[in-house]
Amino acid sequence: RCCDDTSMPSVQSARQLPPGCSDRPGHAHLPLIDELLHVGNEIAAAYAPSGYFSCVISTVPPRDRSGHRRPQLATHSLYFDDRMGRESIAGEGVARRQIVRGAQLVEHAIARRDRTLVNCAFGQNRSTAICVAFAVMYRNWKAHDAVQYICEMIVTQRNYAHPVPCSNPVLLRIVGDMVPATGTSPVEGAAHVESLVRERGDNPGHERHQQPGPPRKRGPNTLMAWLKPKPTSTASAAAPAAIE
Repeated sequence: RCCDDTSMPSVQSARQLPPGCSDRPGHAHLPLIDELLHVGNEIAAAYAPSGYFSCVISTVPPRDRSGHRRPQLATHSLYFDDRMGRESIAGEGVARRQIVRGAQLVEHAIARRDRTLVNCAFGQNRSTAICVAFAVMYRNWKAHDAVQYICEMIVTQRNYAHPVPCSNPVLLRIVGDMVPATGTSPVEGAAHVESLVRERGDNPGHERHQQPGPPRKRGPNTLMAWLKPKPTSTASAAAPAAIE
């Protein structure tokens, strides 16, 4: 619903729009998750009014208004790659740890009442994954609800060509495994999620990387397929409860 054809720009108008890394101001407000939370692209910090964001959590080096990289625009740097579903096993592990750490940084910033921007290159995958994780870990959201809401906010508040927010299936799977925070460290939190995945036996990552094929299709179909309710076995339903 949030990314169907009716919510996308027409082909003609899309040709006149900038790419997602350069639309201005380049960020979307997420007030239902938290009034202080925003998600955006790599120039969003540079185009915000001076002092508007007290906390900027960046998964890529931010760029200034001239397009030059300016890491100093970020207050926290959590770099990891967006391979659009082609992450290696090691890359997926790094992404998981950085997403958990990012959610914790958002929680700490908002607890201080700091207006917070989470950004990546296009403001579509890495930054949204951190915001979804924050919503699940600290605001009691379901992952699929947070994904759908964030997609709706990006599509309605920003204006760039061919928006496909939350389209990396690996990052979607990572946030889908998130559980409410229990006060653990970032490494412990990521390890806890990984243990849940192993116990449930539903991690297709190893098979995917051992048998590489063409990149997975990106875009609305990826999101909507992920949002469909998945059947749960007795074992998979019991695993999180047992750990809690």
